[in-house]
Amino acid sequence: MNSLQRIENRGSTSISIALGPQKVPAQHHSNTDCVEPVMTVAEAARILRWSYDSGRRYFRDLPGVLVKFQPKRYKRPYKHYMIPTSVFQREWDKMATFNAERKAA
Repeated sequence: MNSLQRIENRGSTSISIALGPQKVPAQHHSNTDCVEPVMTVAEAARILRWSYDSGRRYFRDLPGVLVKFQPKRYKRPYKHYMIPTSVFQREWDKMATFNAERKAA
């Protein structure tokens, strides 16, 4: 028997996960409209034609940027920045209006 089984339940799909002698049902939602796509610092830096380090410095303190940080004992802590597309678009527009204002002056 597989550890994961698909069970049809009232039109929605649920997944049952076997944990030892008991099974714990986990809900699986196929609707991903509420999840916003994110991009990495490397992807954002490539679009902006910046270096990775410049992109990391720019996006690390912005509101709305997601940070995955799981420090481990006796190891160097790593931070992974995930930039939602709305945050990237907001900063892109901010840079574009700043540059347009400079050219107009």
